Amino acid sequence: ASRSYRGEGAGASQVAVWVGYYRDLGYERKLVSSMNTMTELSEHAPWNQVSGGTRTAGPGLTVLTGHLRRAGDLGATDAQRLRVWQVYWVGGRFMVSDTWVRLQLAVNRLFGRGDDGAVVFFYTPLAADANAASIERADALLARFVEPNIAAVASLLEATRRAR
Repeated sequence: ASRSYRGEGAGASQVAVWVGYYRDLGYERKLVSSMNTMTELSEHAPWNQVSGGTRTAGPGLTVLTGHLRRAGDLGATDAQRLRVWQVYWVGGRFMVSDTWVRLQLAVNRLFGRGDDGAVVFFYTPLAADANAASIERADALLARFVEPNIAAVASLLEATRRAR
């Protein structure tokens, strides 16, 4: 599911959220996979990841970060770009490590807590030049959105898990 949010007034900023929720995981359905990354791993992928890393996004919350560029715009000076933050949710906790996600899923299954989990992406457009200052502004905007809303995201994910 996805949803976009826009501030009010002239020059308002926009943040979008995309959530992929998984249950009854198996060979065909995996929370941690090449499909749940910021970009598709194929030669026809619509986006290319220019850079990535991790950062603290609030108390006790770390996210994967990425700078994406529209793939068809190679060489274009005004190519569409996005700043993306990614985090997994498993067992009521947010985490970024694929290894820890897989381990938490296994522990949850072992103790009969199911194998529900989610991947959450927060993103916002970047300026065409995508310099360090514009990336920092995008990160600040994402932080202003994520910090007050991450508890609500967790509550919705938990409610979805309980509605089984």
